[in-house]
Amino acid sequence: MKKDLTPSKKFSGIIHVPGDKSIAHRAALFSILAKDKIEIRNFPDNQDCNTSIKAAESLGVKVEKDSDKITLTPPEKPIAAEDLIIDCGNSGTTVRLLSGVIAGSDLTVTLSGDESLSNRPMKRIIEPLSEMGAEFYATDNKLPVKIEGRKLLPFEYRLPVSSAQVKSAVLLAGLASHCSVKVIDEVLTRDHTECMLNATGEGLSVTHIKHVLV
Repeated sequence: MKKDLTPSKKFSGIIHVPGDKSIAHRAALFSILAKDKIEIRNFPDNQDCNTSIKAAESLGVKVEKDSDKITLTPPEKPIAAEDLIIDCGNSGTTVRLLSGVIAGSDLTVTLSGDESLSNRPMKRIIEPLSEMGAEFYATDNKLPVKIEGRKLLPFEYRLPVSSAQVKSAVLLAGLASHCSVKVIDEVLTRDHTECMLNATGEGLSVTHIKHVLV
């Protein structure tokens, strides 16, 4: 069967694209460390992204939802109830980025997940954050994991594997603890975290693409 396609002489319209899941996670979790309100429009309404919203709320972020946006108001500093357990569901992004936030904060929090997430290794996250000074308590480097945040040490880290989530966890730990961090990324990974933090003016710079400084 043969079909002939001819270009339209005129085309106009409005396309509504869905919100990006990776960016939505970061916007939700960045609110824990933010100085001002964050407004998110076109937030994807799915289980994983809502898990990050609930996690932020658990650490003191005020969440207001209306028809077209979510407003997140950060606390003066992250807070956590005694013996707080945050359920990360099946969201690997939530648990990995949140680990960085908690590691650099004066918090003690246990992160848990569903059966699938609990079978995923956390070693790639635990190792660099432990080197920075945070304390982790886990069996076989898997969830549930108890994190005791600390005032972290300045840190230079060369990513052993390509992982935007590990990179983001280390950067967020540095921001939370107000310490200098340098991440060397030999293989390019998604740069959502760098772009978003650069846009907020949080003192982050990118050098030669591979080197990320906080």
